[in-house]
Amino acid sequence: MKSKLLGKSLCMLLVLVTLLTLAACGEKDRPMGNETTPSGNNQSTDEGGSSDSGETTEEPSLLPDPVDLENYDFIVNVRSAETGNGGFPCEDFWVESISSDRIETAVFTRNQLIEETFNVNIIQELSQEDQRTQIRNAYFGGTAFESAIVLASDALTLASESLLEDLTQQNNINLEMPYWDANSVEQLSLGGSLFFVSGDSNINTMDNAVVTIFNKDLLEQYPDLESPYDMVDSGRWTMANMMEMANIVTVDLNSDGAITTADQVGYYSYAASGTYYYYAAGSRVSTNDETGYPVITAGETVTRNVVDYLFRILNPAQNPNTVRGASAERQDMFETNRVLFTDMTLWDVRKQIRPLNIDYGIVPPPMYSEAQDRYYSLVYFQDCVHLWTLPKTYTDKDKAALMMEVFAAYSTDTTMNAYYNDVLSYYAARDPKSIEMLDIVRNSQTYDIALGYDWGGFMIFLRNISNPDFANSYASKCENDIARATEQMNQVLEAFKNPTEPTE
Repeated sequence: MKSKLLGKSLCMLLVLVTLLTLAACGEKDRPMGNETTPSGNNQSTDEGGSSDSGETTEEPSLLPDPVDLENYDFIVNVRSAETGNGGFPCEDFWVESISSDRIETAVFTRNQLIEETFNVNIIQELSQEDQRTQIRNAYFGGTAFESAIVLASDALTLASESLLEDLTQQNNINLEMPYWDANSVEQLSLGGSLFFVSGDSNINTMDNAVVTIFNKDLLEQYPDLESPYDMVDSGRWTMANMMEMANIVTVDLNSDGAITTADQVGYYSYAASGTYYYYAAGSRVSTNDETGYPVITAGETVTRNVVDYLFRILNPAQNPNTVRGASAERQDMFETNRVLFTDMTLWDVRKQIRPLNIDYGIVPPPMYSEAQDRYYSLVYFQDCVHLWTLPKTYTDKDKAALMMEVFAAYSTDTTMNAYYNDVLSYYAARDPKSIEMLDIVRNSQTYDIALGYDWGGFMIFLRNISNPDFANSYASKCENDIARATEQMNQVLEAFKNPTEPTE
């Protein structure tokens, strides 16, 4: 489907009208004048905007210089609801018209600006089947795709089949710019090459970043408990300290001698909480070594200690104060102020919690200990995440690479800014700490290719840490499957170290 090109004056008029409409609607929800802005590209501050002499100075623009691309058709294969988990289609590449939705408005406005500035036509081709097959067919004579926003599992396969370009070798892509996610650049690289990436043009990886949320109304009922915001700032936001607070809040409301979803719960464990906290502790299934290639690190002693601890605090069979359940129960309990802490992705916050219009706070997942050097927020692969790629199906590689750079750069102040405001509630808009916490999450995004390939089956094991029917067998898991994971990994890496031409 091709985007409709409007005249510049008409386009700007529509944008203005829509922004005014959003402002009016925002009175009921969140003051538009108090819009939050993510840290990153092209943001100025009072400190940076003036000199001692009182003269105003402007921050240098990080936007790529305008270039006439001569009516270039930028056709992109875009992950749809038909590919992977249907709840996570790409929302921030293209929309047909302006609307009352913040993100859709930002997408439309950004795309109109890009089309006019670079003389291009932005064309979305939604995936109708698995993207690996669609892009392979394109390579061998089908539709020419200049770029592709691909389900991560398909991107991993396409890269191993030599169907994706190395982004580090593209003259028009500067991966050191702040609108690219530096964590994805570093942690998704293979031997110094990078075949898939995220940045400000991809809210999906933010949507799949893990956070802990807390119920402010319930917290206020316990004035002796410290603010999680202050604990994050001081480096004392740890799993042990969170669980100590959770135990204080837990109450057996129906006096049946068991803590269940019928009670008030300090901590609610979700199906994937074990995976979330494994990475929050700084543990990884694989880690890139000095050569830039991954090695399996799941069996390290410190990692085994982390898993033992997670079983003790997250598994209801070992911690009777922990309740584990589905997202619907979690949402109901949170809305009725019967849960203090729970973990979820930002997609859950945006789609399930924010519409409730309750007062909540967002913090990164807690650290394993205060000795940890930073917070880590896993970008949970599964079948939800998609990434930007440059498949070898283009008509003009240099123009395609430039447009990938342009989209990332122009998204910081448009779609990513709109995303921040879509995640935050009316209350959080008056709470600058929530904005700071989102910045921490954004800068702490953690990727592990081993989860994408599920080398050794560790992904399934980690999900079962919080399953009360699942016993802790991590030691035997490592003994039995580290070698298998290493063998599976080496088979994949062989394709990258000794690439061959794609074959039908």
